[in-house]
Amino acid sequence: MSINTPDVTRFITQARPEATKQYVMQQTMVRVKDPVKSLEFYCDVLGFSLIMFKEFPQWEFNVYFVAPIEPALIPEDGAWPYQPTGAPLTD
Repeated sequence: MSINTPDVTRFITQARPEATKQYVMQQTMVRVKDPVKSLEFYCDVLGFSLIMFKEFPQWEFNVYFVAPIEPALIPEDGAWPYQPTGAPLTD
């Protein structure tokens, strides 16, 4: 059985569309089943840091905000000034 790999090279080399050329994606949310396994991937493999997390028992989910930042730059008081990078993980 052979694997049919599509040609995706155009996604690497194409110019950004004029309509969104100045657009900056601030964040994207990823729904996860296992927060610990997900945090191990984002933090241990990709080098992100857990910036903050919050529990929302009334809605039965938690949010874990990770970003590619040095741990020394994370405010101890939890008052995170959101930057244009990062990924909130929710379970």
